[in-house]
Amino acid sequence: MTTRVKAILDWEPPRLILALRSFLGLASYYRKFIKNFAKIVTRLTNLLKKSFGTYEWGEVCNEAFETLKGILMKMPMLKLSDFDKNLKFILMPSTL
Repeated sequence: MTTRVKAILDWEPPRLILALRSFLGLASYYRKFIKNFAKIVTRLTNLLKKSFGTYEWGEVCNEAFETLKGILMKMPMLKLSDFDKNLKFILMPSTL
């Protein structure tokens, strides 16, 4: 188990807004690789809005948190290329 996966596995549900921002920052780094990312984190990002009211961590938030943790931990995992393995890389033009 990599240290990144272990860190995500051990991550406790955020009890403070600062901890939630930290987790969302980590998850947002991988957002373009996670299908329906915005839909998954909607309830969590709503907690950051002042107009939403008080910070109340409920079952819906916990479900979104655990879903996101599961996605970040499962294979295939993104990792840096190992250029020592003498693999062939194919670069494709961006569709954006």
